[in-house]
Amino acid sequence: MTKDPTTAPEFASRKNLPTRAVPEGDDLTAWMQAYFALAVTTAESSRKVQRRDLATFLAFMAREVGNTERPAWTPRLARAFINGLRSTVDGEGQRRFADVTLNRILAHLKTFSKWVHRHRPFPLGDPLKKLAALTVPTVLAIEQALTPAEERRLLDAADWLLEAGGRSRDRRAHGPARGPGARATALTATAPWCTPLSARGCAARRFGI
Repeated sequence: MTKDPTTAPEFASRKNLPTRAVPEGDDLTAWMQAYFALAVTTAESSRKVQRRDLATFLAFMAREVGNTERPAWTPRLARAFINGLRSTVDGEGQRRFADVTLNRILAHLKTFSKWVHRHRPFPLGDPLKKLAALTVPTVLAIEQALTPAEERRLLDAADWLLEAGGRSRDRRAHGPARGPGARATALTATAPWCTPLSARGCAARRFGI
């Protein structure tokens, strides 16, 4: 007994979108429905998070562009979305989204955009292809706690040490060193527990500024 190929969508695969599943229009909301119906195989709890992340982007797109049509999703719009989330703060002035959360949202968007692009290419290419995950060292989280005035005072102190020659006899003999690397070295001279790469963060932690 042969199966009737028209009675079931078994011919649908992750690589070949069935004709009947292609959205009649070109709205990303319809594409998202097809995506979850045909491509997402994760647990329900994970699917809820993915839906929320994609819905957050679509809401942003609707505000910025006025619609959620697929051709309007450009690389610049994708970057503006991530930058907007990264600069969002709560009532106390603290960042609302940590970088680990932004990377999760970015990963979900990348998977979705790649899937849509494979079935119906975006005019300007996959909007997430060149948008890399955020890789920020832990020390930067400490630096972000500094106010501009505190950071300026800290760097001024490092510059003063450079002018004074620091603790190096050779530096006094040949003149003060210059540049960011020398400034970090000067900071470690006053805080031996720090490395040059984390000098500013260590000083902030050590002196409570």
